[in-house]
Amino acid sequence: MLYSGVLFALAALLVGALYLGLSLALRNEPISRGIILLPNGLPATVEVRSFERRVNEHTLESLRNFSFAGLGALFSRAWGSAG
Repeated sequence: MLYSGVLFALAALLVGALYLGLSLALRNEPISRGIILLPNGLPATVEVRSFERRVNEHTLESLRNFSFAGLGALFSRAWGSAG
């Protein structure tokens, strides 16, 4: 039972560190600029800041959901085999 608890705690710390690292990396990532063509055919430079921010938020949300699911499965498996 002690082994299961230690394993779960280490897994939770690892997942938390990965999430924090990815979150900080995405926060400091430079914002892209893109070239689009206007209806008159002239090129224009636009910032895609809001789009990239939303993609980054979605990525972190997906990582968080999968991490919680994985930790939940690990927890139930670890405590189920300990008993």
